[in-house]
Amino acid sequence: MQRRFFMLVIIMIAANYQNLTFGQNNFKSAILILNNGDSLAGEIDYRNWKQSPAKITFRKDAVSQSETYSPTEVSSFRVSDEIYYGATALVDKCSDIDGELHLSRDIITASRAIFLTTAISGNKSLYYYDDGIVHFYIRKNENFELLRYKKYIRRGDSKEFIETNNDYMAQLSAYLSDCLSINSKIEKTTYDLPSLNKVFLAYYACSASSTAYSLPKQKTALEFGLLAGISNSTLRMVNEPASEGKFKGSTNFSGGLFFDIILPRNLKKISINNELSYTSYSAESYTEQITNQNSYVTTSRKLAFAYIKMNNMARYRFLLKNANLFLNTGLTTGLAISNTNQKEIFTKSYSSEQTKRSAVISSPRTYEQGYLLGIGGKMKRLSIEARMEKSNGMSPSVRLKTAVTRYFALLGYQIK
Repeated sequence: MQRRFFMLVIIMIAANYQNLTFGQNNFKSAILILNNGDSLAGEIDYRNWKQSPAKITFRKDAVSQSETYSPTEVSSFRVSDEIYYGATALVDKCSDIDGELHLSRDIITASRAIFLTTAISGNKSLYYYDDGIVHFYIRKNENFELLRYKKYIRRGDSKEFIETNNDYMAQLSAYLSDCLSINSKIEKTTYDLPSLNKVFLAYYACSASSTAYSLPKQKTALEFGLLAGISNSTLRMVNEPASEGKFKGSTNFSGGLFFDIILPRNLKKISINNELSYTSYSAESYTEQITNQNSYVTTSRKLAFAYIKMNNMARYRFLLKNANLFLNTGLTTGLAISNTNQKEIFTKSYSSEQTKRSAVISSPRTYEQGYLLGIGGKMKRLSIEARMEKSNGMSPSVRLKTAVTRYFALLGYQIK
């Protein structure tokens, strides 16, 4: 079952290969102003960039040939209600990740050709550049000035401390000096877009001027719905003697709820997909040891578990014209809500018969953990997915480990 379903999904991807390859373009109406002053109306392949683009693709219309432009060729462009400037500006070269911080508070910069995103424009403007670390800028005449900030490590007698070089506060105080009342806000501001935005909005609230433009907020989208389908499960005992026999798998119902948190930017291709679901399986084995028709031993085993599971996954979407394909990967945790754990050994030796019953697993674990991978597609509110899950089963013993593999065929319906 699972192989056929995975093959169906692969066929679906192959059938949409052209759309998958070319449907990733997202041309939107735009105005492009070149460094020579030429203003071009047309379309830009808008990627809803999280990190600032290194180049952009422009075309005059759908039948025209596309051209690529770098920051050194562009004065500015506007697309999807966002304004960008091409500039050669200083960029801080140091990381702000705690494990990669420098010991020096000195800010090391390098000149780079970049596209700056406009956060606020007017009499006083704020811009940023994102290369994995967000750098902020102000504009003086025609030059973009880096707001200088750095996290660094200061060593004490026996400890290390993370401190910050907040030169940007003095820069902002000088830049916004015609409104002295906001100095107290500048002293409390942090080096991030929401905090800096508040400082600039406070400036415009106290000055005679007003903003000409503010970057629209990118909101996190939420989707909620139902999942239902079937699972095909197999149980394997690791390090178990072959004489014990293999467990046969089972096909069971699976269903639940999903809650998808779609992150802003990147055309909403990335999301955090969460599920609360029910799943179960039953695994049985049967072996015989026959001496003759009057002397033999049979062993039957049954393990059946039902779980409430929490699945937490990262999802990446490939956008098509009227649908999307997606990949999932993540972790799963299950809590057992019922179980069957039986082993029966029947011994016959001529006229003597004996039945011995016990547990297959001594003190089975009530939870399991694992990882999962999935591939699927969605059109409007309906989705279909093929998924594989591997978990550590119910055995708490390090000598006799269990491994459960599940294959799911799932249908989803988005309620909201």
